[in-house]
Amino acid sequence: MGDQIKFSIDEVAEDGEPIAPEQNARKFINQCGVIVRDNIPITTREWNKPKVDRGVSYVDERSKDLLWDTLMSHFNLPEGLTDGKRLKVKQWALKKMATQFQSWKKRLYSDYIKAKKKTPEFTGALEKIKDHWDAFVEYKKSSEALERSRKNKINAEKKKYHHVLGTCGYKRAVPKWEQNEATLLAEGVIPATADWPERSKHWFYAHGGKLDPVTGEIIVKADLKTASDDLLQAIEDARKGLF
Repeated sequence: MGDQIKFSIDEVAEDGEPIAPEQNARKFINQCGVIVRDNIPITTREWNKPKVDRGVSYVDERSKDLLWDTLMSHFNLPEGLTDGKRLKVKQWALKKMATQFQSWKKRLYSDYIKAKKKTPEFTGALEKIKDHWDAFVEYKKSSEALERSRKNKINAEKKKYHHVLGTCGYKRAVPKWEQNEATLLAEGVIPATADWPERSKHWFYAHGGKLDPVTGEIIVKADLKTASDDLLQAIEDARKGLF
């Protein structure tokens, strides 16, 4: 992306995510990944400053401001955007960078260290990691890193329900859910979720819940049945003023 090219973001979601035009919003996300990979060494252990000082490297506020300024050199946000909303965009972008940075390090570990492949050729996107590679490998093979990986795996396995939204998230999913319900209503069928609270409805759909296209009744995936039953009971209790 050339230094002189700036892309316009015309619409920003409530949480700060750029959403329109869609093509530029995708560029925004992609550029977040490029900038964080180019500017933060892979030996950096934490994104935020640890609550307890253990001498662990982290991304300080000055570096985060630099990441943001670099990102903004490629984009224009909507005119008239309030300082509060602009701050939300910054926070959203940095959160996205944190996720992308972590995923980047995981891919490097998986593709080279865990797979016991040869040292990568430090060209293209990998050129800037050359000076940090040996230290990165040393840490990833350390007992500390292996123990942390073990604990993270255990914690991940505790998560009982996983959404099925894909990479586009709610932004694209919600209009589809609303269109499906509108189609049922147009055919004289009342969807079972018609009077559900929006948050409950979105959770249900996001985790695999579906409606029968003929009757409008709920089709529940096996791994969601308990959660769906609890959700339905909570909605009924709310109607009765019990919840």
